[in-house]
Amino acid sequence: MLSVQYLCLLLLFFGERSLSPPATAQVTAPAAPGSAAPRPVAFPPGFLKPSDSLASDALSDHTSWRARDEAAGTYWATSETDAAQWIRFDLDAPARVNALAVLWLNGAAQTYQFTIAVSGDASTWKTVASGRSTRSAGPDIYTFPEQLTRYVRVTIAPDSGAPAFGVAEAAVRVPSAAQAVTAPGSLTPESFGARGDGVTDDTTALTALFNAANKQAKPIAFAAGKTYLTGRSRVYQYSVTTNGLTVQGNGATIKVMDGTTTASSLYVLRIAAQNVTVENLTVDANRAGRPALTNWNQYAWFIDGGSVNVRLKGIRGLNSPVDNLYIRDQVGRNSDALYPREIYIDGAEMLNAARNNASVISSKNVYITGGRFNGANGSNPEAGIDIEPNTSDTYGNNGVYLTNVETSNNRGGGVDVAGHHNQNIVVKNHVANSNGTAFFAMPDGGAIQVDGLTGRDYKFNPVASGRNGFISLVPGGRSGARVTLQNVTLTGIDSTLPGVHQNYDGAVTIHDTQINQYTGTRPVVEARPADIYNIYRDGVKIR
Repeated sequence: MLSVQYLCLLLLFFGERSLSPPATAQVTAPAAPGSAAPRPVAFPPGFLKPSDSLASDALSDHTSWRARDEAAGTYWATSETDAAQWIRFDLDAPARVNALAVLWLNGAAQTYQFTIAVSGDASTWKTVASGRSTRSAGPDIYTFPEQLTRYVRVTIAPDSGAPAFGVAEAAVRVPSAAQAVTAPGSLTPESFGARGDGVTDDTTALTALFNAANKQAKPIAFAAGKTYLTGRSRVYQYSVTTNGLTVQGNGATIKVMDGTTTASSLYVLRIAAQNVTVENLTVDANRAGRPALTNWNQYAWFIDGGSVNVRLKGIRGLNSPVDNLYIRDQVGRNSDALYPREIYIDGAEMLNAARNNASVISSKNVYITGGRFNGANGSNPEAGIDIEPNTSDTYGNNGVYLTNVETSNNRGGGVDVAGHHNQNIVVKNHVANSNGTAFFAMPDGGAIQVDGLTGRDYKFNPVASGRNGFISLVPGGRSGARVTLQNVTLTGIDSTLPGVHQNYDGAVTIHDTQINQYTGTRPVVEARPADIYNIYRDGVKIR
């Protein structure tokens, strides 16, 4: 029989070994703070659960298998944050992988610095990715060049100020395992000579693919999980201009190649047609791998004039030198007849743009439901979603509806509403953490409603200082707009600025608003005369 001391030495030497419990075992894990009963995590097509895992350290009942038990409410965790910690996933057999999805423990409030490495034998490791988490409530997806490997390891850098490190759920993308959705008669990149290996320049093949699809009115189906590299050969590199066209991305990525110029306009994927559907396709504009910006027309996704009833589902826009998503009529600006209208964007991810993750410039009825618009940084206004017509866009936006959307870690506003002729702007059940401001508006005569917004972790910064608060309403163009803010909660404001600043002279109603953990001395809601009631500070009604 092994002694207790010997068992302890084995654990220290090998780490925490985690095998799944037998299928007949009934295991109930404690829920993560603030979560309900464990719920499944939905990953995009092609992501598979690892078969085994091992961690450097673990708290009791938070062993590494909790990071692959397909429940968001359970998690691997360690409190040893003053040293690097790792969790290793075993695929059971060598496989080709090109991405890791991680749902971090307390990911919306905590930043993780990490590296991802792969190995065929769990001995010799190759680093394939590194970075920082996006502080999102949903899974982060980290892509890398395709690797033949069996083991994938995430190493978290020391952070003595963090209460714990942890992963609630993880999955590895194995492109060959994805079940591609292919409509009858679909055209594929491979049929035009594309490789999709993340190394080959597929510009010519993809150009031929989109040209043929528009000419023949045939659907497009990308191979599951592949990465297609593109250069720039024209302003609108790839366009959907035929009504009724469908594009099935199947988790594939179109990535702009390193070194591609920013001196000339590049709209990577443009839509200018009616009744178009695009699903599960990523466009990576690769700002880090391209020269310094000299031409400001750089967009990953572009919804142009003439677009009607466009449905974008599960799309992603990454790393644009300007905007990840740009919605504007550039066809007939002197009339609103061709304005993009009835645009439905469901479950999109727009991350790490230099200017805005999404810019809505001229439109009628844009519906954004779910999804994340996080991490804009580089050039003003650096917003998650910027609803802001230019002066040449005569009729602006009439109807922009954000529901269950997250805008976090944007250096500017989570949501900005500015410029002229914005009306019927509605934000519901919104999450906005750690932005410059959570919500900013310069009303211009049209109605604006925020019903349900939660945000946390706000500190003094130049953007909030210029706007005098973390939710800010200031004079715009025309007066007379009706603005309503209700069911708003901001938690953790380390600043002398107020939580809510209201200086607009229209009809403003602010009610059922809670400001928690505010370190400043000014009123938590600072407002000129308005209809204000049910204001709380740390649970105590103050107005």
